[in-house]
Order: sequence, then C-alpha cells, then structure tokens
Amino acid sequence: MEEFRSIQEKFVNILLASGFSEQEALRVSSTFFFSWFKSQTEEHKTPQAYETSVKEFLVRLKQNH
Repeated sequence: MEEFRSIQEKFVNILLASGFSEQEALRVSSTFFFSWFKSQTEEHKTPQAYETSVKEFLVRLKQNH
C-alpha cells in the first residue's frame, strides 16, 4: 500500500504544479484512484500498473489544457 501512497503523493504534487488547488488535486487524484481500482482485475491491481495509468492520464490532461 505504501507504493500506492507514494504514487498518489507524486500525482497530487504534479496536479498542484499544474495549477490545481489543493482541494481539486486531492479530489481528482482520489477519484482517479478509486475508479482505476474498481476497473482492474485482481492481477492488474499493482503499483506499476497504477503508475502507468496515472502517467497516461497526466499526458491526456496536459493535451487538453
């Protein structure tokens, strides 16, 4: 679980650096995590898979802003 927490902290920090408020960054990152977690099969619920999904999300977010 510590690995997921570390990824979440980095995710929030990137969102903050991108201009999100702290409340928005926490809401986006937690919503993303719970949505991702629910959509994965047990074997895909790994920190590495989550980190890849976060990176893909951030790329798409930058493209849309």
